[in-house]
Amino acid sequence: MIKAQDLRIGNLVYDEFNHVFKIKALLPLSARLCNVRKGVKRLDKGTPFKLIEPIAITEDWLLKFGFSKSVRPNCNDIYKDLIARMILWFNEGNYAEMDLIQDDKWISFKHSHISYVHQLQNLYYCLIGEELCLNSK
Repeated sequence: MIKAQDLRIGNLVYDEFNHVFKIKALLPLSARLCNVRKGVKRLDKGTPFKLIEPIAITEDWLLKFGFSKSVRPNCNDIYKDLIARMILWFNEGNYAEMDLIQDDKWISFKHSHISYVHQLQNLYYCLIGEELCLNSK
């Protein structure tokens, strides 16, 4: 179950029917959601946090966020250049571990820290000060 205190406006989540929604407002016991594909807002007073589920990080989601596949042969690495000399890196298709590389310094995030899309969005915002947006392709 997702923790309400881990959510920010703009985070992507699943609703109780496994549809992708964006958090539009955070209320004391619920969140107002907007359908990502249709831009349709839910007309309810909010979806209770217990009905909101996190989205697991997958290759498909990373590519939607503008990550790139490594061009090295027989390599499943996926990465995104953030700013000069800073990269987020997933090794060999292992989405349970992510590396943050700046210059020659490496910080590894294990599964319990960054395993869901909303956590990746929040980390990206903390590092860059901008939202991690879906590609419009």
